[in-house]
Amino acid sequence: MNDWTSLGACIVGVLFGLTATILMLAIYRRALPALPISLTIGMLFYFVTSLVVTPYVLALSLVGVQT
Repeated sequence: MNDWTSLGACIVGVLFGLTATILMLAIYRRALPALPISLTIGMLFYFVTSLVVTPYVLALSLVGVQT
């Protein structure tokens, strides 16, 4: 809904949540729900990116700073 930065952050968040779920599965050795952790971290990354990173990048582009 915002831009490519939010999409990329959301994908990274979901993959990070999947990795955390797999690691917790190895530690606890019992069935765990896969989606709650991944979706929570993905949503957290999305909101942080849309509220913090996107305005920062737009401000830098208005000033003329090249990344």
